[in-house]
Amino acid sequence: MAIVLISWFIIFFVLLTSGDFFISIYNLICKRKEIYSIPDTILFGLFFTIIPLSVTSFFVPSNYYILFACIALCTGYWVWKKERISAFLQKIKKIFHNLHFYQKVLLVFLFLSVILIAVWSPDGFDAMSYHYANIRWNEEYPVTPGIANLEDRFGFNSNLFLLDAIFTFRLFLGYPVYTVQSLIAILIFSWILLEAFRSKFELRRVILFIISVVYFYYEHRGISDTSTDILPGLITFYLVAKIILYPDSFRQNYLLYIFVPFALAGFKVSAAPVALLSVFLAIVIIRRKEYKPLIFIGSLLFLYFVLWMARTVIVSGYLIYPLHEINLFAFDWQVPVETAAKQRFLIGYYANEYMAEAFRNGIAVHNKYYIILSFIYLLTVSSVAVSLYTAFKGRNTIYKYVLATLILGLCYWFFFAHDFRFGSGYVFAAIFTGTACLFGKKEHFFPRLSIIGIALLVLWMTVFSFRSASYYDECLRDQLHVAEKSTRITRILLHPYSAKDKMAALKESEATDEDFSVRQHKLNNSVSIGISTYPNGWYGDSIPCIANKEGTPDFWTIPDIRWIEARGNSIKDGFRRKREFINK
Repeated sequence: MAIVLISWFIIFFVLLTSGDFFISIYNLICKRKEIYSIPDTILFGLFFTIIPLSVTSFFVPSNYYILFACIALCTGYWVWKKERISAFLQKIKKIFHNLHFYQKVLLVFLFLSVILIAVWSPDGFDAMSYHYANIRWNEEYPVTPGIANLEDRFGFNSNLFLLDAIFTFRLFLGYPVYTVQSLIAILIFSWILLEAFRSKFELRRVILFIISVVYFYYEHRGISDTSTDILPGLITFYLVAKIILYPDSFRQNYLLYIFVPFALAGFKVSAAPVALLSVFLAIVIIRRKEYKPLIFIGSLLFLYFVLWMARTVIVSGYLIYPLHEINLFAFDWQVPVETAAKQRFLIGYYANEYMAEAFRNGIAVHNKYYIILSFIYLLTVSSVAVSLYTAFKGRNTIYKYVLATLILGLCYWFFFAHDFRFGSGYVFAAIFTGTACLFGKKEHFFPRLSIIGIALLVLWMTVFSFRSASYYDECLRDQLHVAEKSTRITRILLHPYSAKDKMAALKESEATDEDFSVRQHKLNNSVSIGISTYPNGWYGDSIPCIANKEGTPDFWTIPDIRWIEARGNSIKDGFRRKREFINK
């Protein structure tokens, strides 16, 4: 727990500084006076930091040296801008000063809930098979040609993994931590709870908190680990909620509602539909003939995506992987078209047929997870219907913009990849939008009932999160053989359950006729690569490594080690598919 808190503080410091600098430069150049909250500033820092980080990644690894440089620059910035840090601290002090004692207690328990979730992250298929390794590649090497030939999902090239790489704190801990997602989650959940407090429990804000608790329940695994789905969903939910609660902000805060929605696609391509919201605002700005902010934001987004696509080309040979139809290059490290096509099929198959079957089976056996999920789907459809009726009956153009964006996102999710985690942000945002349309402009207050309801929900979150810590304790005792209870408690209070622990637990679980290991295989006299014999081809953050083809299903995109060759005498030179195996 202590490590999670320390990492949160450092990440918060870096992202807050980066975001504040970004806002200051924008306001100065565009002669604007846009004011943003702390969560907004952190989101700006989240995406703006990616730009210089992408540039340096072409030349040096994105690791603790970059983090040290960031901390030094951030410290220098606040020394230069002493009045801003003073104003920021006063803002924090004012927030807490205005809270009642019981509200402070609830906020503390909310923090505790997310910390406990962050401490224990169970084995995740994507995380163990390529997330951790992708982040480690960014830590250890500059962007490397053709590493998607080892694991084609490296070609997705999420900017989130590049950011995660500088915040693993591996040098100090001896293992990596991944806490960017949980930090953003607690900031957004806290903002929602504070909105309920500040409004004296206005009903829409109370319902928003209830929805966020359901979000927490369904996405807690993503919050605790390296999921690339959780942040696009949460941020979409946050942006829509903010527009609904503060409609005027949409026409005033250009930077937030244009830059952030577009930049989300660099984290997850499937988040692209939310950029429709930015398009609507851009049209409004053009009509106002305020071109300077639009040129500034557009130029920065152009740079952001050029850098992202350049990295993707180097990693996979494609501008956007696995969109093999956009095949503009003929680099020798390019992932074979057949592999890219198979990956596209697998994404659709898993997110549609496989998850639909899981949903049907879950309903058949009365699994509460899927029963509640079916209710959420019905509520989403009802909310969209209510929103459509209200939007076209009234004259609120902003609601129409929000609704059009959500419908586009929901249609994309439903028809192309209806795994719930891909569309959770659209789903919960649509439910809140429908609720807001149902209540209209009139405000309703039920303070006593709201206080009891929120207190019970926060208590439930805390109890639910303590269950996660208990799983951690069981794993330490039964799989990692930490016998002393005091030692286990100390471990939980200090350290999260790491990728290193997960690999050790897998090793301990092997049967007598199994041998879970990573064996070295020489590609040439200078370059060796590991071959994992762990279940599902997992290898945690071991690099360079490849899953054992013989131990995984044939329809997966994992290559045979005999198909791969090094492009030179250094790992930095990259990897490619041997010519005779390109069509495999």
